[in-house]
Amino acid sequence: MKVSILDVPSDGDKLAYKDWAGGFGTKFIVGDSLQAKFLEFCKKNGAVLPQPVLGYAVAIFRKKGHTVSVDSEICSDADLILMPVSTVCHREEMEAAEKIKKETKAKLGMFGTFATARPDIFSGKADFVVKGEPEDIFLRLSDGEEFKGVVESRPVDLDSLPFPDWDSFDVKKFSYFPSLKNRPVLPILGSRGCVYKCNYCPYLVGYKWRFRSAKNIVDEIEYLIERYKVKGLIFRDPLFTSNLKTVHEIADEIKKRGIKIDWACETRLDHLNEQLIDILYGSGLRSINVGIESVNHEILKNSKRIAIPFGHQEKIIRYCDKKGIHITGFYVIGLPDDTRENILSTIEYAKKLNTHVASFTIITPYPGTEHYELTKERIYDADWNNYNGFTPVWKHDNLSAKELLELKERAFLSYYFRPEYTLSFIRRLLQ
Repeated sequence: MKVSILDVPSDGDKLAYKDWAGGFGTKFIVGDSLQAKFLEFCKKNGAVLPQPVLGYAVAIFRKKGHTVSVDSEICSDADLILMPVSTVCHREEMEAAEKIKKETKAKLGMFGTFATARPDIFSGKADFVVKGEPEDIFLRLSDGEEFKGVVESRPVDLDSLPFPDWDSFDVKKFSYFPSLKNRPVLPILGSRGCVYKCNYCPYLVGYKWRFRSAKNIVDEIEYLIERYKVKGLIFRDPLFTSNLKTVHEIADEIKKRGIKIDWACETRLDHLNEQLIDILYGSGLRSINVGIESVNHEILKNSKRIAIPFGHQEKIIRYCDKKGIHITGFYVIGLPDDTRENILSTIEYAKKLNTHVASFTIITPYPGTEHYELTKERIYDADWNNYNGFTPVWKHDNLSAKELLELKERAFLSYYFRPEYTLSFIRRLLQ
């Protein structure tokens, strides 16, 4: 069987990160000023990563002897076309689906977090739509099973999956700069899902929380180094340190095998302490992404986000900075009950923390989240492409769309274009 994995590109000048935001996707949009365009350019050329699910799909079908390609255009002679769908490229993906049905004889399957949350949107456009993690359906398709309509997938044993196959990709171009200095960088998944219940978080949609074994993870690290000569890895888990036993085993196994690799992860600051940081640093940890979200802990509590004491946040960030671990701080603008004054205070707090990278997103009501259910009557934008993490799509009680966009751009520009940041950025790169 000839299988095409169709990764439909964005039709604009903004790079779409289609598997970020839990798989709904994001587009990095700062604003209209020259400084904003400069930051967008830096992001577009610095953080370039493939979707892990594509590597898994290729590996599963190739293991069973099928011919597989990863395409940005429609493969006219494919027997099966599999399309990951997102909010950020929804229009382009729907146009491609219509063209596939008109111009090819291929069966079309759609999958992803958006398809899981809203299969009704896609069921008339494809032969089948996967609801849930897609690897189970990939395995069954590779064995000759056929599907129609909306199909429920079963969570698979993550250790049983073949390692992602990146042979169809130009691996040399993948990077995660400035968080990791050297390229190429590839993603790796140590776990799925998250144990927390923040009501706006898209990572809770469609994934059951579970971890791979440490041995299986480190086996993949060795495979990626030997086959693709990677210089860095980024764990795409939303909460890498949620299983401390496995995390310690990963660090121990990396050191025991003598593996030299820089790696990054994402976690919560209250899941870190100096001892754990020292252990992980010794195994190659050089970058951590953390959600700080807002300076107002009462607003976070109302969104079911467990706030982290300010003293602990500052203590861990300062310790990582001294060790040479780059921190990316994530902040959310426009949470329910947010005010202009609160957002300005959050921006000032971000500058006080002065992390290596800071990102300021506008809260987005992703389908399947509690936040979506709470705000759906106030959503005024029906264009799914605008559900990108940087564009207002619902009516806020205290802030207009214009104010949110102005505050977002102000956050980025006031953070990055200041002498203190420039000096610390250069110092960290030279560490």
